[in-house]
Amino acid sequence: MHSKKRGPKAAAGKWQTPHPGPKSSAIAGKPGENHPPQRKAGQQVRQPEPAESPEAPTGPAAEDRAARAIQGAFRQLRARRELARRREERREYLEQMEKLQREAYLALVRREQEAARRRREQEEAAQRERREELQRRRRLLDAAFDGDLSEIRAVLKEVEQLLTREGVGHDEAGNARRLQRRVALVECQDSNGNTPLSEAAAGGQPLAIQLLAELGASPNSKGAFGRTPLYRAAFGGHLEAVEVLLKLGADPRVYAEDGSTPEQVASLDAVVSVLHSWDLSLTEAMLQNMEAEQQHRAQEAQRHKEAEAECMTLKVQQLAREQQQCHKELQQAYCELSRRISEHDQCEWRRMDKTELTLQAIKDAEDQVDRLQQEARKAEEALALARLALREQTQDGEEEAQGLKCQVTELHDVLMKDVGNRIQADGRPGGYLPALPGHQLRGHSEPRAPEAGEDATGSSGGSAVREAAGV
Repeated sequence: MHSKKRGPKAAAGKWQTPHPGPKSSAIAGKPGENHPPQRKAGQQVRQPEPAESPEAPTGPAAEDRAARAIQGAFRQLRARRELARRREERREYLEQMEKLQREAYLALVRREQEAARRRREQEEAAQRERREELQRRRRLLDAAFDGDLSEIRAVLKEVEQLLTREGVGHDEAGNARRLQRRVALVECQDSNGNTPLSEAAAGGQPLAIQLLAELGASPNSKGAFGRTPLYRAAFGGHLEAVEVLLKLGADPRVYAEDGSTPEQVASLDAVVSVLHSWDLSLTEAMLQNMEAEQQHRAQEAQRHKEAEAECMTLKVQQLAREQQQCHKELQQAYCELSRRISEHDQCEWRRMDKTELTLQAIKDAEDQVDRLQQEARKAEEALALARLALREQTQDGEEEAQGLKCQVTELHDVLMKDVGNRIQADGRPGGYLPALPGHQLRGHSEPRAPEAGEDATGSSGGSAVREAAGV
């Protein structure tokens, strides 16, 4: 009875911890539900182990610290080696630059020495030629006075051989040049203005007079004190020489500076008689023939000069075309070099394994540019010298004026470059024109390389050369 009374009271109280043992059917749940198997009495319920909570980091382990220290030391070692390598490359680069500068300076000195040697050799050759020409003239004058015909012919033969060595042919132009040189030789003068024919007349050498006249010497040339060959022959009393001169066209009416004629100064009566009885109509006819011959020679010389000027003009035009072609190729080479530099920059930016190939391509392009620069410089020098030769050839025979005569398109060659050293030879310093803005003549500017940071199209790409050079 007592236990029955306590049952509801216990149920109305606090929740009691179930006693281990079999559960009542009320707690078993609904039929059909799956429940874990019931444990036997006396077995303890195994509580689930709580999950392990992550421990707070307490710092790297000793192995990690050692690995990090090794990595840091290795990186420092690699950095020191890389720094040493770069310093060594920098040192080698500086040594190479110093070596190249020294070689360039020595090459410049050698080039200047070679140019000075060539100028000295040219001056010595010119002086030697002048001495030889003076010696030939003295020989010719002495031989004419002495009547030595073999010596006269020997001197003329030397001149012919000299012209042959100079490349003068035997065609029409060559024969005209030979005739001009031969006439200039037989018309040479001594310090007193006397010609070889005048010396032969003074020496009384009729055969020499005849030979020199056949070679183109004038029988009416005036020498010292305005005396003609006929005057000197009459004064010396050389009758045969007077007769030969009269037959060759010597004019007995020509006065000397003192107003005397050959007849008045003749030292022999036979000479006076010959001069007095000479038919002047014959002299007039021979003078007309000589004047016509001189005009013919002048026309031939002018025609020859015009032919040479035309040939020189064609040569200048050909050299101008070659120079333009060289400048065009040089500009294309500059553009190609700029493209190669851009390709190298792109390869470095994309980290491609083709930098060696691009650097080699840049080197090849630079070599091409250097070669074309030398060719363009040579073509420009050849063109400037040809223009100088043409200018001097066209100015021959014109009235000389003070200064140098040239065209506007040739001012750069004359003033800035002094081609042929004409200004320096005239006693004026060459290249004195100030570098005013726009002094460069249009149409004569040299091709330039693209500016740093631009190529043929204006795009950037100029760091490859500096990086390849190590600067």
